[in-house]
Amino acid sequence: MKVAFDISMLGLGHHLPAARTGIYRTVETIAYGLVASPECAVSFCATQHWKYVPGYLQGNQVFSKYRYLKTPASMQLADSMGTLLLSISNRIQNGEESVIQKLPLKIARQILHRVLTVGAADTNPLDLQALCKMDIVHFTYSKVPTQVMREKRVVRFHTVYDLIPILHGKEFGFENHFLKGVIDELGQDDWIICISEATKNDLCNYTKKIDPDKVLVIYLAASELFYPCTDPEKVREVRQRYGVPDAPYFLSLCTLERRKNLETIIRSFSQLVESQQIDDLNLVLVGGSKENYKETVLKAFFDNPRLQNRVILPGYVADPDLAPLYSGSLGFIYPSLYEGFGLPPLEAMQCGVPVITSNTTSLPEVVGDAGFMVSPTDIEAMCHAMLKLYSDSRLWSELSAKAQARAKLFSWKRCTDETIAAYKKSLA
Repeated sequence: MKVAFDISMLGLGHHLPAARTGIYRTVETIAYGLVASPECAVSFCATQHWKYVPGYLQGNQVFSKYRYLKTPASMQLADSMGTLLLSISNRIQNGEESVIQKLPLKIARQILHRVLTVGAADTNPLDLQALCKMDIVHFTYSKVPTQVMREKRVVRFHTVYDLIPILHGKEFGFENHFLKGVIDELGQDDWIICISEATKNDLCNYTKKIDPDKVLVIYLAASELFYPCTDPEKVREVRQRYGVPDAPYFLSLCTLERRKNLETIIRSFSQLVESQQIDDLNLVLVGGSKENYKETVLKAFFDNPRLQNRVILPGYVADPDLAPLYSGSLGFIYPSLYEGFGLPPLEAMQCGVPVITSNTTSLPEVVGDAGFMVSPTDIEAMCHAMLKLYSDSRLWSELSAKAQARAKLFSWKRCTDETIAAYKKSLA
């Protein structure tokens, strides 16, 4: 099969390291699986962030050998405008300006978005001559160009990770125009890969224009970077590097934002250490802050004398250091309000760490019975689960073994194999 695979997100991650999040890792890992398969003749394409993709490919010894369907020169202006739009959006979300000072930025963002939307129909982000020779074009992040929509011979695939910006945009502060534009163009001819049954259900309930029989669920997996680190010296070294005291700790890893429900984690931790008079337990929250979240919503908690020096925020942690940090913890806490899949709990499970997570959206599909499933707003239940892991070593060992066994059900090989099987099904 001749497959054109969209690596727009890899171009963005090459330009902005902060964008190397779950979607970036997913796209890159599936790309490795596809090029390793003898069943696929892979070419790469990009409908966004085009000018950064060549730099990414040049630095990748594997991918640099594969054909890149270059963007015509006429798209470079649109690319520059798209980069400017991204920069303005980031400044609106993370900048320190007041609401009034951000008003001109919001106007500029609206104008740029309108120009790019209107002009999209007249642009050729892909080499159409090369595209006509493809069997599959798989879009992993961005909107389908008009020219591809018109090319009936080529089968279109899309990956949908979640519908958070659409279904919960107001609640979580997300902007939904980008994802809404992608999903609203999906139709009966499109094949769609969702990363969980929860995402599939959300998508099929949101739009009736798609064919549910062409919406396939393919689960993700944790990287091989995550393993049970049994070397105490390695764990100690990593803890020291990130300012984690030599004492028991619970861990959470996520972007510090409202959707991740960090307030509930901190309230539960505070209640636990106060009610049980525990002096040797800490809470480690790994991840960067979004929308000044740390300085606003979380500030009240950090001002609490009982929590000072007990809640540690190491910020960004390098990939090789994550497994030792996971492995050294008493448990991983992830009471997210909404997840399309939830890679961090699976990463923790692969490290042999018991998990406390939400019983909502996709998270039960990932964790199963290998951890504590609680309502994301139930502080009492979360506090009880934390106490059990802190005080019951036998239970801890049982859940650690269950977590590792559960994690083995998810693999990137399986993800790649099922993706290729989906390609074949669409062509049959």
